[in-house]
Amino acid sequence: MALRMKSCPFCGGDAYLADTWNGQVAVKCSSCGCSTLYFKQKETAIHIWNHRSENGNKKQKSDQDLQSSELPNGVYYGK
Repeated sequence: MALRMKSCPFCGGDAYLADTWNGQVAVKCSSCGCSTLYFKQKETAIHIWNHRSENGNKKQKSDQDLQSSELPNGVYYGK
């Protein structure tokens, strides 16, 4: 059974798995670049992405508007 990824908590964009040369994976937003940290297992990255705090605001924020206290644990904002 494939794990389903929620949409981006910041802009509502589609999420995808991004991998590195050493096999680590992160979940990233295809629209605004929001991302989890990189993890050894894709299930961990998807779990962190799906279980972040919902901020309820789908409006995309600029870097200046986004306060670090608003970021879900394990998710960062930026391209």
